[in-house]
Amino acid sequence: MPSLDLKTQNDWCSVAEDPRRGSSQMHPHPLGQPPVIARWRDIDGAQGNYFISQAVSFGNADWPGRLKVVLSVEQAGRPPTRRVMDVTRDTPVLGLAFFNAGERFNYSISITLASEHYEGSAFTLGPMITTFPIPEATAPGRLFRLDGAKATPSERLDKALVSSNQGGMMNRTYPMLSTLIAAQATGRSAYVYWGPNAHCAADFSDIYDMSGSGFEEVDASFLAGDHDRQDLYDEAGPPARLEADNVLIGATGPYATEASERPSFKMLGEAFKGLRPARAIREMLAQFDGVDFSRTIGFHVRRAYPNGAFAAMEAEKFAIGEEVFISMLEKLRDTFPQYDRAFLCTNDLGVEARIKARLGDYVFTFDKTSIDNTQDVVAVQEAMVDLLLMARCPTVFSQHTTSFGHFAHILGGNRLLTVVTDREPLGGWFYVWDEGRHFHTVVLPDEDIAPLGPWLVKSPEAT
Repeated sequence: MPSLDLKTQNDWCSVAEDPRRGSSQMHPHPLGQPPVIARWRDIDGAQGNYFISQAVSFGNADWPGRLKVVLSVEQAGRPPTRRVMDVTRDTPVLGLAFFNAGERFNYSISITLASEHYEGSAFTLGPMITTFPIPEATAPGRLFRLDGAKATPSERLDKALVSSNQGGMMNRTYPMLSTLIAAQATGRSAYVYWGPNAHCAADFSDIYDMSGSGFEEVDASFLAGDHDRQDLYDEAGPPARLEADNVLIGATGPYATEASERPSFKMLGEAFKGLRPARAIREMLAQFDGVDFSRTIGFHVRRAYPNGAFAAMEAEKFAIGEEVFISMLEKLRDTFPQYDRAFLCTNDLGVEARIKARLGDYVFTFDKTSIDNTQDVVAVQEAMVDLLLMARCPTVFSQHTTSFGHFAHILGGNRLLTVVTDREPLGGWFYVWDEGRHFHTVVLPDEDIAPLGPWLVKSPEAT
């Protein structure tokens, strides 16, 4: 268990009790004094990509100010990874992504009051949640040229930009699309390394039609020599350098280079729409030809991997109880008649059956044959079908700990609300997204879903 150092000076901030890490209370200095520093030391780290997150709750609902928070990770032999955030009631989650080379690391939070003095009860930092490293591939990766099949020999450029990480399907899709966009903007050829891994069993050609998308597999030997590997897991960090001819990028989201801006989410969505899904995915989508989704809520319930993989990480990320989602669906049905159906996407067949039993004809699904995308290619393809169908819904509900609903929102240009609560049945936060970015937070009273009304996109018949 890592140790936690606390400097205690005042009583307007606390750290939620977290028996897993031995933390208790944290008390920062008052306004104008040196900041509080909470530091977790000697966290054991395997090699891989990490994401640390913590929720912030404010005891004073009327306080209009903000906190300035600096998150920092220190590792031996590497420069610190830092992120500076302004935290308000509308942005209540801290997050820091970084790459660890396999050493122990220290994590610290520095907090100051950045505006008027905080009055009233304290704010609280929730437990530190560490998403552990993503494992290595379960089969050899292969290198694919993203613009190769559409390029003439004279257009095939010598300099390469390569997306290379071991995330799941969506955590590889974001940087892949960003690489395609950045390569076009900087005069490079775009590539992706892709192979089955313990989060996503599918190979590249299981998801995409190679020729229809303009992809081709190429020999990766030219990367064996001169290349520059850069890890851009800290979104607030510097952009990718383009000094070497061959630049390999490790990232789980869109990124900037020194010669191109971080692509907008609209740009990512347009880039994806230029690709063609694999034939198996297209054939499954054809079952829904002619189905009208204009009066349908997309509803995503992500559960832990069914085979118990990464159990600790999955339990932390997807802890919201099943009854919370059932209660939400019942209240959506009863409160917002402009939607006559909900399209349910989930990776748990038991949850799916229980929700359909409670909600009856209000809920419909794409009937999947497999849900274990860690081991079954068909499960990955069927998950992509779920995502593309959910993108057709005018409003989507998902969870803040998964990018699945977020990407459906980017593709569909719809309204996304993500659930941020572990209180039952409905007390807590909803994040409201627009054009791929969180821009508002709705705090619901217990048992009342009506305040979400202004944030739901109305169907054409209801306007």
